Amino acid sequence: MIILQLSSEAKFPRQVRLLGQLEPQEDSRFLEASALPLEWKIQEGGADPLAPQELILRLSLEIVHRRSLRKGMSLPLAELIDLCREDECVRAREKALSLLDLRMRTQKELRDRLLAAGFSEDATQEVLSRLLEQGLLDDQAYAKSFLTVRMRSKGSRAILEELHRKGVDKSIAADLLNEEVHAQMREVAQQECRKKRTSLKRRGEEEPKIREKTYRFLLSRGYEYDLVRSVYEQVLQEEVDAGDDCS
Repeated sequence: MIILQLSSEAKFPRQVRLLGQLEPQEDSRFLEASALPLEWKIQEGGADPLAPQELILRLSLEIVHRRSLRKGMSLPLAELIDLCREDECVRAREKALSLLDLRMRTQKELRDRLLAAGFSEDATQEVLSRLLEQGLLDDQAYAKSFLTVRMRSKGSRAILEELHRKGVDKSIAADLLNEEVHAQMREVAQQECRKKRTSLKRRGEEEPKIREKTYRFLLSRGYEYDLVRSVYEQVLQEEVDAGDDCS
């Protein structure tokens, strides 16, 4: 943390001078400055606005070292504004990386989280652009991973709707649903259909009700109606064939 003192007695100074470093708990006379240096927060107690003022501006060590900031140097106010913007990008990137460490995220998810954390639109967009360039943010990779997990229990309609809510482009999601994926989804739907029919028959349900409830169950999982009908007829035929074999 760096203490900044205005080098001019003017209300809107053109330069600031670095006084040194100070831990917040060491001196309670100062209020923490906002990220925008033009919104000065003066000493508690109502100091004369025309007198030299001091404030505390929080800058990351990365910025301090990168810009070689040291005690006693003077900075143009325009450069201080750039420092604040640069520092915001550093903090936004750190926040983004911590979120990505927890799990993969789409561009929209990460963008929403950064904005909700109070970062500006410009800083958020710059961080997202850098992460995209570095391959640390990839909606296609996210969608592929998401599909691999969700297809174990969900149909294509439900998966596409979820990806859309997460901001994944429709073309990316649609490209992943190839013939192999559809075949795997059909196999999962067949397994779910068999389990549901077996459960309902054990309860003593009649065929019309079994069909109705099984259809409703599979549709609620996000499977397309045509697939549900095809799978149900196939499972029904399997049961008929199995009965013929037993006889």
